[in-house]
Amino acid sequence: MLCAPLTCAADPLLTITCEPVKGVARSYGPTLRERWESAGKPLPPPHLSEPRQVELPDYHATFVIDSSRKKLTRIWVESKENLKRLKEVGATPAPAREIQISSYRPDFILATQDEPLETTVYSFYPKLRMMFEMATSYDATGPTATQTTFFAKCEYAWSGKP
Repeated sequence: MLCAPLTCAADPLLTITCEPVKGVARSYGPTLRERWESAGKPLPPPHLSEPRQVELPDYHATFVIDSSRKKLTRIWVESKENLKRLKEVGATPAPAREIQISSYRPDFILATQDEPLETTVYSFYPKLRMMFEMATSYDATGPTATQTTFFAKCEYAWSGKP
């Protein structure tokens, strides 16, 4: 069972393995560079940034949906290079995380992860063999709000009836 280190209450129903994600990010508010350059001076007024293409070759995950169809577990898959970089700086890989499923149908699965100042919505499309991930976050030090949208091709492996 792929649910370690979390404890799964039900058997796995579906395992989703995704390729690295690609997407677009936009922010509203002063950029990190503008905050740095304005040290000791007033910040520029908030503004909408141009869309930035984002490709994260080291970011891919495996998702496991349990047979209750209520929760999924996200497991980060780290490349050897990324594990080496993490070790060099004394960091550890992200732990597995349980995420609440908001809507479940065999052809569409929606899961929402809420954290302080950030919400991520995962939309899975088994028949299309892909997923969308949309995250919104707020950085109070800016203040800056950011929205990032990713997509990835995925493999869907059912171990039970959808």
